[in-house]
Amino acid sequence: MSQNDNKELAKARFVVNEPIQSIADALGVSRRTVERWADEGDWRTLRQSNDNVVQIGAAANINRAQAQAKTVTRSKRKADEFDALEMVDDAIAVLSGALHGEVPPGMLGSIANSLKNLLEYRRKICPITAAEIAEMTIEAGITPDDFIREIRLAWKEQRA
Repeated sequence: MSQNDNKELAKARFVVNEPIQSIADALGVSRRTVERWADEGDWRTLRQSNDNVVQIGAAANINRAQAQAKTVTRSKRKADEFDALEMVDDAIAVLSGALHGEVPPGMLGSIANSLKNLLEYRRKICPITAAEIAEMTIEAGITPDDFIREIRLAWKEQRA
């Protein structure tokens, strides 16, 4: 995991009042590193303005349980990849939960940007499978013919 990825994970955990030592332990960095990142990024202001932590935490627990259920069904991974994926899923769940609650003014952009970065990183460490694409396609109500047509168009555009 890159330092920027670690910072995003640390920020997501910090903003919802996770203890600094717990963040440091989960990311394999020192407590002072997390404190320095928090100071440089003014995370304490975000943490203080987060007056709905209980609501965020409740939504995050639901999202985290759903993310963990999907994680268990994935194919085998190396231990360090699983740990990174689990941390990313936890951070995504926390930020998603934050967006479902009342977001204090000034936090929405920061939360959304952190969530975007975490989703991109998650996609890098655990690319989506064909089975998952099929499941999402069915849930979206897309017919097999429409899906295949879109794949062919995208394939042609990429190869052009």
